[in-house]
Amino acid sequence: LQAIETSGPDSFICPLSMEIMRDPVFTRDGHCYERAVIDNWLRSNDTSPLTGAKLDDKTLVPAIALRKCIEEWRETMVKHIPF
Repeated sequence: LQAIETSGPDSFICPLSMEIMRDPVFTRDGHCYERAVIDNWLRSNDTSPLTGAKLDDKTLVPAIALRKCIEEWRETMVKHIPF
C-alpha cells in the first residue's frame, strides 16, 4: 500500500509532500496541495510555494472533484493488490 501513496498520477501528488493527497485544497493562485501541508507552509509564509508570488489571501478552497477522483483511483488500486 505504501507504493500507492507515492506512485499515482502527477495531478494526485502534492508538490510539497510528494505524496498522494487525501484532502486536496486550492490556494488563491490556483495550485493544489494537501491541506495539512499547505496549512503548515502558510503559518510562516505569505507566498506560493510553487511560484514565490505573494498570496494576499490565504483562503483554502476544497478540491472536491479532485478528492473524489483520488478516492476512486485509490479504491481501484487496492482491488488490484494481490494478497
